Amino acid sequence: MDNGFAFSSPVAIYFGEGCINKLQEILENYGFSAAVLVADPFFEKFALQLKEKFTFIKETYCKINENPDISLVFEVVDLVNKANADVVIAVGGGSTLDAAKAAGAFAKSRCKGETFFTQRPDILKNGVKVITIPTTAGTGAEVTSAVVLNRGKVKKALAHPSFFPFCCIVDPSLTYSLPPRTTVITGLDALAHAIEAYCNLNRNPISDLYAMQAVSLIRQSLENAFLNGKDKNARRDMSLAALLSGLAFAATRPSASHACSYPLSTDYNMTHGEACAFTLGAFAKINGFPDAEEIAKYVKKLQLAAGLKTSLKDLEGLNLEKLVNDCLAHPLMANNPVKMNEETLKTLLTNLQ
Repeated sequence: MDNGFAFSSPVAIYFGEGCINKLQEILENYGFSAAVLVADPFFEKFALQLKEKFTFIKETYCKINENPDISLVFEVVDLVNKANADVVIAVGGGSTLDAAKAAGAFAKSRCKGETFFTQRPDILKNGVKVITIPTTAGTGAEVTSAVVLNRGKVKKALAHPSFFPFCCIVDPSLTYSLPPRTTVITGLDALAHAIEAYCNLNRNPISDLYAMQAVSLIRQSLENAFLNGKDKNARRDMSLAALLSGLAFAATRPSASHACSYPLSTDYNMTHGEACAFTLGAFAKINGFPDAEEIAKYVKKLQLAAGLKTSLKDLEGLNLEKLVNDCLAHPLMANNPVKMNEETLKTLLTNLQ
């Protein structure tokens, strides 16, 4: 049996409360001269304040929605090219970070939207650098080479080295304003990343360490962050957990719960984290994750507390055959250590309570 593995993370990490204040220092140290700032609509005021404070921010773009269409990415690309920017700064949740990462890679490449969805794009290595600043504790997008984009109702995830950020600034204080429901949804996304990195054909000893530490932090802190958003310790631990789970699954890619999340999001109007949590406990048990029964109970408790969908009866207009086939067809399902087929997946979904 070959026990060899490879692990790398090219992203410089700055972590800690208040480390958003390192932004200018980072830009100056690395010689950046012009930036485009991409932010969640919720952080538009904050983005404008940063633009007023820092002259190197030439343009702001605050239109990225929860499931960003690739057309929005190319609006950012146009701003980057017109401003002759050498860095994109992304402030927001996973969708905003993904859009910014894609814009940075596409800015000086020949890749077009159609190429992204129809074949592996020819993304050049001399794209614009991206600095990611997450405002949620969940996606791990600040340290991964994956982006998820839509074209109409078609959703595609693609991992490519060109999508790795140059660096990330993880400041837990930026998550203090997260609403309780969003706290749970993003936190369960982080839990899914960690569990799926551990229950994965591509796992390795380093990703296992990150994954298990992330699971431990989430079990200690997510419920506290949900019940009291001003709990600084809980917010800090969740930001760290999201970062660690991102490092874990950046090395392995996600697996079954994420494979199921894409049709659940597209066809049944679920947010990404909610869709990942939908099957997370069941797959933890099937894959033999340590303490899986307790993990499943913990996930269910948080789903109910946040009013999330938990079973097929919650899916309006359910087409079970299509759902099963779409989940099985997703490439991420191949990373699951237990091979699933129509019968086993249908049983898993039907047994969800």
